[in-house]
Amino acid sequence: MRALRCLGRSSAVVSLLSLAACGDPPCTPATCPTDVIPGEISTIDVRTDTGVSGMDASDPEAGRPTDRVGLEIDPANASVMVRDGMPATVAFRAVIALRDGRRIPSDTGVWSLDSLRAGTISGAGIFSANGLGTGEIEVRCEVPDLRGGTLRATTKLTVRASREVLGAGVPMDIAMRFADGTRVADPTMSSRVLYPLHQALMPENVAPPSIQWERGADGDVYRVRLSKPNFTITSYVRHSGAMFDYAWTVDMAAWRALAEADPDAPVVITVDRYVDMGSRVFTNSPIEVRFARGSIYGSVYYWDLDAGRMMRINARTATAENFMPNPPDRSSGQRCVACHTVSRDGRWMAAAATSRMSMDGFRNSVFDLTADLSPTPAPTVATANNANCSTFNPDSTRLISCGSSWSSGLSLLDPRTGMSVTASGLPAMRATMPEWSPDGRGLAYIDNVTLNGDGNPVGGDLRTLTLADPAAEPLAFGSARTLHSGSDATPGLPMGNSDAWPSWAPNSELLVFQHGQAAFSFNGQAALYAVSRMGGAVQRLDRANDGPNGTGSYRPTFSPFTTMEPSGRRLFWVAFYSTRDYGNAQAGTRGTNRRQIWVAAINAGAMAGTDPSFVAYWLPGQNVRDHNVAGYWAPEACRMNGTECRTNSECCSGRCNAMGRCEPPPAMECRRRGQSCSMDGDCCMGLRCFGNVCEMPLG
Repeated sequence: MRALRCLGRSSAVVSLLSLAACGDPPCTPATCPTDVIPGEISTIDVRTDTGVSGMDASDPEAGRPTDRVGLEIDPANASVMVRDGMPATVAFRAVIALRDGRRIPSDTGVWSLDSLRAGTISGAGIFSANGLGTGEIEVRCEVPDLRGGTLRATTKLTVRASREVLGAGVPMDIAMRFADGTRVADPTMSSRVLYPLHQALMPENVAPPSIQWERGADGDVYRVRLSKPNFTITSYVRHSGAMFDYAWTVDMAAWRALAEADPDAPVVITVDRYVDMGSRVFTNSPIEVRFARGSIYGSVYYWDLDAGRMMRINARTATAENFMPNPPDRSSGQRCVACHTVSRDGRWMAAAATSRMSMDGFRNSVFDLTADLSPTPAPTVATANNANCSTFNPDSTRLISCGSSWSSGLSLLDPRTGMSVTASGLPAMRATMPEWSPDGRGLAYIDNVTLNGDGNPVGGDLRTLTLADPAAEPLAFGSARTLHSGSDATPGLPMGNSDAWPSWAPNSELLVFQHGQAAFSFNGQAALYAVSRMGGAVQRLDRANDGPNGTGSYRPTFSPFTTMEPSGRRLFWVAFYSTRDYGNAQAGTRGTNRRQIWVAAINAGAMAGTDPSFVAYWLPGQNVRDHNVAGYWAPEACRMNGTECRTNSECCSGRCNAMGRCEPPPAMECRRRGQSCSMDGDCCMGLRCFGNVCEMPLG
């Protein structure tokens, strides 16, 4: 049989002229490259030049083999709706097209799908939806043509899903009441959505947000709807009186399905209010949020100001953990830990903690985050000179400390012993807030600080030092370079002369820092800005700052992970604390100025002079009754096969099953070059898994 080329067809029927394909020679779904999807209809040529004789007359599908001119899948371009997670199936059948126009069912088809994200298909052609995945998938069938060849056909199947939740006290006919009620667009009566924020961008694996709104009275019913083209979640919530919190949170399974459905489409969120008197439905303007095409991993360590404790947002459960309940104490019995930093590998934390060995206040203590830190007192690896801030080098073998006074200057330490290490070029006074670059070749810090009456830093300029050889001993830092002076004019609000808290992006080419009236929120207003490592104009991050008038964003810290969009756009993720309102006054922090940690995406490839930030989201897991500041990321690698997961993108293999465990991908969805992996078997043929990434073997 001669080699064929392939054409896609818009019909589900194949003729002799609709020759499909994947290459020369033709390939099967099992051997096609994973980034090639065959045309909608395909077949192998069934001409008479093979010398095969006619069919046996007893064949129930009577006719000569040469009469078989194509294959159909019935139904073509079908759709199925999964309601409330209940099983849903579609029965497909293969139909052979004969030359004379007849259609004969075949029970010998081999069925497959181009993706198993939405369900599976049996050998009898029965598609079963899994209730998690939605969207368009391709159904494939192959049938022998009785001459040694194969007839092939494909069609599209659209999987849609919806979930409906009736809250306590909600009438059973509430959906009909909303449908039949008089719709009223009155902004003074509508239930304005306060969280999430409009146009916020979230990673795929973020925990479900608390949908929060305002306005209403006892007995009102709210219809909370989150929708994408192929997936809709609708919850009916009844106002229950004085303790009602005007909030609802979707369950994790439904949120995961929503995140992975229609990945390029926004989630549209509406909260409509039904008032029984007059059967009125007060509608509101929808808000939209989007998911990035990837996950960010790792725990976040932050300072609970009210308790004077370090807390940790568990990476897997999105809950706050008091992992160090008893930090080192003074002889007076006081216990406190503060002013922390976390090493880039997530193992070590340096913090200003009290110690029985120190009668003069805080000392710089180093903790092993892989150890049990619950004993009294929490064990330390080392303690050093008094310090308010510090930063690890990339391999965690050196620590730069800023000293006990915010204007004391910088010094180099061994974090395993607490002993001083010789280095040249570090500023000896009026320097603070150091941050070592991920590539190890740069140090950002704030210079020329002064202290206010409370001993806290004000003023200051953003500067960098360069290391020609990060491995040389002793370390020799080059001359300082000023990227921004606190007194320089900056675009937007607030006015001020204080630069503070620089943080390097994962590529070591971009810095985000705080600028405003002072270093801390209790001393004045501030906002976030970005600047290139090479200097130049600074860019105010209006979207991350809660708009051009936002003046309550402080202390940025980058996640070590990036996410990559299909378009090739790379996103960084930065945490910061803010005094802005989170949600409403009942379930959130509205009207309190309570400090909470937020996260915003940063477009790594944004054009100069444009805002590279996206609208931020609130970091789930915090206690909204506490003041939470200084979130530092402790990285966690993508998850191996067999470990817990919430979304596909959390797994090295790219597959999170319905039981919430990472599993190897099916052969047809093998991981291509540059994608994550758990083992060699996850990768497509010819690739190996190196450092959780599929790559060509060396040599």
